[in-house]
Amino acid sequence: MTLAKDLFDQDQIMQLLGASIIRQVEGCVELEMMVTERMVQKHGTCQGGALFTLADAAFGISANCAGREAVSQHCSITYLRPAHLGEVVVASVSLRTTVGRTSIYDVSLSTEAGGLVAEFRGVARALSK
Repeated sequence: MTLAKDLFDQDQIMQLLGASIIRQVEGCVELEMMVTERMVQKHGTCQGGALFTLADAAFGISANCAGREAVSQHCSITYLRPAHLGEVVVASVSLRTTVGRTSIYDVSLSTEAGGLVAEFRGVARALSK
């Protein structure tokens, strides 16, 4: 977990959002973040950019814990339901496949109670072979 923690600690926006690492399983991390007043928009729900940022950080840390440096090649997110003020959102990452220098990761964003908030897919490209 040392590499994941080092990568997380260097990610200043994670500190700004008050996120934390829950655990690392098979090279993939789980992060959590509580939705605060600074993250909600006029509807009283979490701004999508905060959710995307949490998912993207979990994806990026996981991709860089796979034994080689990687960068994002493509990311997308599908929002399924809002996250509300005070809810804790958990980003759980799974590696789907690796072909050559390209890896595909899926990130599920859920509440602590288990309600699915969004699904994120990230494609990472390793910087070297």
